[in-house]
Amino acid sequence: MRKVLSFGLAGLVLSACGAFAYQNITPSEVYEKMASGDEMVIVDVREPWEYESGHISGAINMPWNSGVLQARYEELPSDKEIIVVCRSGNRSVSASLFLDGQGFDRVFNMLGGMLAWKWDVATPGSGTHHHGPGWIYRDSEDSTFIHCPTDSLDWLEFPPGGMMHHHFPDSIYCNFVEMHPDSVPWPNDSTMIGGYHVDISDPMGHGMMGGGQMGFGQGIGLHLHYDDQMLIGVLEDGMMLRYWDEGSGQWIDVPAAMQDMDQNIFLVSQASIRSYYGLFATPMGPKKGDLNSDGLVDITDTIVLVQIILGGQDTTPEQIEVADLNTDGAIDILDVLQVVNIILGVSPKGGETGWRSQAFLRVPSSVVVRDRCVTIPISLETETPVSGLQLAVTYDGRKLRPGIPKGTDKTEHMTFEWTQRDSEILMLFYSTQGKQIPAGPAVLVEIPFEPVAGAAGECALCIGEAIVAGSNGESIEAMTSVSAITLGAVDLESYRLFQNYPNPFNPETEIAFQIPGASGDGEHRVALKIYNVLGQEIRTLLEEQKRPGFYSVRWDGRDNNGTEAVSGFYFYRLSAKNFTATKTMVLMK
Repeated sequence: MRKVLSFGLAGLVLSACGAFAYQNITPSEVYEKMASGDEMVIVDVREPWEYESGHISGAINMPWNSGVLQARYEELPSDKEIIVVCRSGNRSVSASLFLDGQGFDRVFNMLGGMLAWKWDVATPGSGTHHHGPGWIYRDSEDSTFIHCPTDSLDWLEFPPGGMMHHHFPDSIYCNFVEMHPDSVPWPNDSTMIGGYHVDISDPMGHGMMGGGQMGFGQGIGLHLHYDDQMLIGVLEDGMMLRYWDEGSGQWIDVPAAMQDMDQNIFLVSQASIRSYYGLFATPMGPKKGDLNSDGLVDITDTIVLVQIILGGQDTTPEQIEVADLNTDGAIDILDVLQVVNIILGVSPKGGETGWRSQAFLRVPSSVVVRDRCVTIPISLETETPVSGLQLAVTYDGRKLRPGIPKGTDKTEHMTFEWTQRDSEILMLFYSTQGKQIPAGPAVLVEIPFEPVAGAAGECALCIGEAIVAGSNGESIEAMTSVSAITLGAVDLESYRLFQNYPNPFNPETEIAFQIPGASGDGEHRVALKIYNVLGQEIRTLLEEQKRPGFYSVRWDGRDNNGTEAVSGFYFYRLSAKNFTATKTMVLMK
């Protein structure tokens, strides 16, 4: 089986490391710029609902997917640094490239997006704020907030007035920290995804948590934040906040705890503080679209999914379960587009369109091959834009040998992947940036074919399986066609040495050549030999008299001694009378 993968995606990944006018910047570097008072504009290109759920202080919202930035970019100052931010760093790359193209020369793309940033939103209420351990005073006239030093969205709010018991000290020292589940000293299991610890001491440094709680005259506010990393592999709906009860020696649900899944927080208002809190969640099955099981859905999952479709790797039952994103029972281009939409942060409508649109995939109805090669175009005509396409072209492998398919100017903005197996070429077209093939007629790809040596007569070439995705990711009904190919007689006017097939190969390949002249002419002395990269002859395939005509010889990947050749590049040379030709082939084990 011949397996060929173009490197469209790899090029995309590598291009991110190339030399663009914009610069990459880390979240910590952005924070340092903010702290030092640098003049800059932070542009958040996420959708409004994402922006409203939390954003960097002072950031302006110009969504990329909705086209707001493209329409309003002229409002941005050209004399200031522009920091572009999105959810994970994908949309911000596209937006940064766009701003570069509009003449902005001080553009910075924040790596990792908001997933790598602890949101710098305004702290709640008024009063005294401690970003780390702090003192709480009995005679405080305003609220006091203790923030977790590693996440400012974790905080405790102490009401004015302080402690209710007269024998309490005039002040207490409070520390509030977020903990990894493995660091929580009390028994827990795999359902705990986060831990929190409250530590209160008197002015002498003596712990005051006692039996696990502290009493206050009024209810205190507890704000516990969990980030997206905690949610990997668990169900957010149904999460529980519990505290450790020393008396019973078990975790107990916190009464009246309120969860806000838009903000990723739990809110608690109660008249006591506990030493340890735990956040518990139910593990879920494999995440749809996470083909490499790293907990994320990104460009690497697109690569794995394409390899699955093209037959480039074996699949496990778990991968099959997560690969069928649209749950239609098949793994195809529609699932690739679902992964792309997850990466881009958009929600495709999917399903069927309100009206029955169609796509027509055609090859020429008849082709006559009068020389040694013909290029056959595959055309598409649709009534609506196409966001992705998968098609298989089948041919008679006994009579036709395919070359390398090439995309056209109509598909140059799309990623093109293909593989050849048996007598079929499977091709995928899609865009990792949400681009589409416009409605109307378009030549998608051109495939060169040449006849197998000595082949004549008629054979068929047809478009077999075809899946066409519309602008919303919905499946469009595809109509296909068949081409009748006539292999005409060819005048043997000169010697020719053809490219071996398959190439690369393992362990065998076929080498074809032709000898000029009419059938009644005399014989020619012909030699066909294999050489390694050092120019050393390793195999003589043919050395004898031959009449004019087409010939093919198979090489089994062994040298003259019957030893298997190692993987690598090899040369084969045809010598006859006043003619010599050499070509390269690759043995890949």
